[in-house]
Amino acid sequence: MTQRILLSIEVSQRPQGRVHVIPITDAGFDALRKGVPVEVTGLDANGVQRVRALAELTRFAGQAGAHLPVMLGADRLAVLVGLGRETTRRSLREAAAAATGIVPAGVPWSFFVPAWTPSAIPAEEMLAAAAEGLALGPYTFRTTARPAPALAGPCHLVSELRTDRAQPAFTRALALAEGVILARDLVNRPAEDLGPDELADAAADVARARGFAVAVLRGDEVERRGFRLVHRVGRASHRPPTVTVIEHRVGPADPSLALIGKGVVFDTGGLDIKTGGNMALMRKDMGGAGAVIGALDAIGRIGTSLPFIAVIPAAENAIGPLAMRPGDVICAYDGQTVEIGNTDAEGRLLLADALGYARERRALRIVDAATLTGAARLALGPDLPALFGTDEDLVAACSMSRRGRTSPCGAYRSSTATKAGSTRRSRTSTTPPRTGARAPSPPRCSCGDSRGTAAGRTSMCTPGRTGVLPAPPGAPTGWVFGPSRSSSSACPVDRQGPAPLPRAGNADRPIALKPVSGYHNGPFDHFCPPP
Repeated sequence: MTQRILLSIEVSQRPQGRVHVIPITDAGFDALRKGVPVEVTGLDANGVQRVRALAELTRFAGQAGAHLPVMLGADRLAVLVGLGRETTRRSLREAAAAATGIVPAGVPWSFFVPAWTPSAIPAEEMLAAAAEGLALGPYTFRTTARPAPALAGPCHLVSELRTDRAQPAFTRALALAEGVILARDLVNRPAEDLGPDELADAAADVARARGFAVAVLRGDEVERRGFRLVHRVGRASHRPPTVTVIEHRVGPADPSLALIGKGVVFDTGGLDIKTGGNMALMRKDMGGAGAVIGALDAIGRIGTSLPFIAVIPAAENAIGPLAMRPGDVICAYDGQTVEIGNTDAEGRLLLADALGYARERRALRIVDAATLTGAARLALGPDLPALFGTDEDLVAACSMSRRGRTSPCGAYRSSTATKAGSTRRSRTSTTPPRTGARAPSPPRCSCGDSRGTAAGRTSMCTPGRTGVLPAPPGAPTGWVFGPSRSSSSACPVDRQGPAPLPRAGNADRPIALKPVSGYHNGPFDHFCPPP
């Protein structure tokens, strides 16, 4: 697959080019202005004197987003870029991204990584943050063959790290940036150009390029293989639904991780139609799938020995003669029945089938990403994503990772406990609970089995309004799945209650994964085993 990063970047221990971009905090610039001895990476004594001479003639104070050009000689320019109050991964990433728009087109330049920070961020992480900013800064979504915008010349990322320490961090950062750009491109594509087939093809292309095994179900095959909720969501559209399963096998071990991405390529709301304003940007409703595809690309570039699967259900929630209706009752992948209360709650239907399959594969940890509901925005605002999970260590790890890269999360722990003695929970509903009412129980095996629940599912954009309490006041609630480590197969559904709707056709025959350079040569025998 082609490289998507537009700017040429390489790591160096010495600056190159005529423009030197130097990040600085507001405290560092204030000390510099007052004449306090301070070491600024990239500025020699002559440069420090020139900055002090200009300090009184400018409003630049090291604030984030601001920059100050300083001539260091007849043909050399230093540009101070503000980091704000402190040097963090985020501030350094944003400063590097801003620098790509400051340097003139075609001019070689250098960006300096601070040698030391009070926050004691490891030097490798500082280098990685700067590299990510340089790689993502020039990003623009282009759909035509027009010439690309003029870019700054080659950039030398200057760090005091030895090559054997700098290069791995740099390579990893560029791999992550490639995945981010891929995800952005998928989300930005108009819905007319990106249907379920195109989304599945994009995922399959990544899998083949990175050496993963892949299987794609299309159209009626989706229903025959048990993903009936996915099929019902997408059957009203002239573009049939798909389910893409990607796998990285390492011996006979069960998957250590399952990645699930919601892929609603466009959401009209169905018969419970959205208003025009709410529908305008619904091409982004496949953002969870785009994030998973981008993550798979980055994982493949970096390399991993972790066995994992990825499940990407894709559909268009359209209006037509075959559209699902409020009041319809559908049998999910795991045999539970779901009553449709609102056709605009289609995302959780896709995820329910995918989560059921991931649990059946006995994945130890399940992470799903979804643009699932507006409840997250109501509770947390437009900039703070919601994160739910049953494994507190996993939630903490995801929260810490995200704080290092962009912004904090609203992280809440959700319970998976059921009422004592409850045995009949085969039917769940997509109807949002009334204000003040207790949310319905999460869709799960009606026998209430929670044997060996070792890890949970986290949702990177809220798990929806129909969920399980308790949660903090004002927080969106959501259901959570924890995979079972039981040696037996998935626990029975409604053995003591009414029989669920038929599960005919879940596994008429195994689905063969397409071989990738001899990586996988057998049938995908775990795909949709019979009930």
